[in-house]
Amino acid sequence: MMFLLATNWSTNKLVSAPVTGFPPGYALATVFVNGIQSTSSIVNVSVPIPVSTILNNVAKLTNGIQFNFTNNVNALIGVLTTTNLTQPLANWTPLGGVTEISPGQYQFTDIGMKDSKRFYCLFAP
Repeated sequence: MMFLLATNWSTNKLVSAPVTGFPPGYALATVFVNGIQSTSSIVNVSVPIPVSTILNNVAKLTNGIQFNFTNNVNALIGVLTTTNLTQPLANWTPLGGVTEISPGQYQFTDIGMKDSKRFYCLFAP
């Protein structure tokens, strides 16, 4: 059993905080409102699997850097950064997710980059 933290909702829609560690496949979902249970529904939880990326259009901006890359449509991808490549990934700083600008085409912009030398790593959360 798992309870989700609602971040936004309406009469027919619920947006939860990000869910991690939930296995893909079928799940039974039930919503409670004011202690009243909804009719349960079976939902299929699918997570797009990232594939090798192809980096393109790297651009140094006046206040940061921007790069594009390709991957599966709807892939969930985050970006880590460090100034020291010898650090283990656990010590890299998460910068957040990327934007899918068209199906399978992603873009990331690091605005306000203060370091002249910064390394980036893409990861699937």
